Amino acid sequence: MATIKITKLQELENQLATVQEAYEEELAKEKSNAIAQVLDLVKRFKLEPADLGLSAYRASETKTKRAAAKPKYKIPNSTNTWTGRGKPPKAIADYEANGGKRANLLIG
Repeated sequence: MATIKITKLQELENQLATVQEAYEEELAKEKSNAIAQVLDLVKRFKLEPADLGLSAYRASETKTKRAAAKPKYKIPNSTNTWTGRGKPPKAIADYEANGGKRANLLIG
């Protein structure tokens, strides 16, 4: 039976993986303890986000709505327009398929 000799590099890689795993576990424990301590202090002293120098809004409230894009093209034989963003409407795709130039549909 042939024996496979483990090289020093392989041995170090195994040790590194073991240490990394232990580090991650310990970090998770300490993080959990720290969160519990912070929550306890927040409740005990009835702290607000502003007391801690944090803003009171949630991430979902910070999103600003983007202004609607101005129409760039007039759709042929219609009063509808297209901003030029995204997939072209079927009417414009058909117009181009029949030899029309998109530049002819530009507004102003």
